[in-house]
Amino acid sequence: MNASPRALLAHALERLDGVGRVSAGRLVRHFESYHALTSYPREQVLTRLKSAPNANRLVDHLFDPQFMEPVLEAAEAELRGLEQSGIQAIAFGDAGWPADFSRLPASDQPNLLYLYGHRRVLEQPLAALFGKAALREEAFDYAQTLVRFLSGRNIHPVIGAAHGFDVVMAKLSVDAATPALMLCASGLAHIAPPLRPTVSATVRAGGALLTSFPMQQPHFPHQDDDQALHMAAIAQAGIFLDPDPGEPAWKAMEWMLENHKAVFAVGNGPHPLPERIHLLETEIDQEWVATAVTEGRR
Repeated sequence: MNASPRALLAHALERLDGVGRVSAGRLVRHFESYHALTSYPREQVLTRLKSAPNANRLVDHLFDPQFMEPVLEAAEAELRGLEQSGIQAIAFGDAGWPADFSRLPASDQPNLLYLYGHRRVLEQPLAALFGKAALREEAFDYAQTLVRFLSGRNIHPVIGAAHGFDVVMAKLSVDAATPALMLCASGLAHIAPPLRPTVSATVRAGGALLTSFPMQQPHFPHQDDDQALHMAAIAQAGIFLDPDPGEPAWKAMEWMLENHKAVFAVGNGPHPLPERIHLLETEIDQEWVATAVTEGRR
């Protein structure tokens, strides 16, 4: 199995009832494997969980070989099956793990990523484009021009995996030989059938489809917030197309500004944008995006 011991630990924790993202994260970020965890005194592991709900019960399970052995065996079998399907599990500390995930609020930090495609795209220059189904024609046209320009600078787009905007951006990136990193707000088993040809073409060209949700997790609206924040954390710069307050993209935009990442926007509608956003209006402005991505990788 190619998954790391830490990825196995994270996947096993996902199988345990009552273990939330924050509790699992405290363990996964401190212990590189299940063996490393159980090599520590029980009291120290409990301290890592602080005041987490059901902490004592969880630690009892973790130190009970009869309870954990079948859990670990099942988790390992699942990861092996995913690998045979071309899906990689990536955990904190593994190659390609985005460093800026550590800057997200603890409740929004993923503990495990599932990637279908080429992991190396995670280590390329990346610019996130936040579009939506209902987008002004001017903004849509500008986004296409921008993707072509960035492709000429070997900058790959980070996009969603939900609607027509994502499909168009993905196709443009494939044509320009800078395939996209697509993020979905569900498990990989729930990718909509109309989107699958685009995903396949993106992967064949060297791109990837990525999610933080288990394989069989269906889509729920609140997961769009996670998707947008993860896009913002992965990329060196964010481009927001006609953003509106309350949208997941707006929340991602605020997070990027708070963390001093490069933020650009197309469109300045009825909702005033924060002052520190650079509005993209002409082709000359695209050079600012490319520069921001380059500087963000230093």
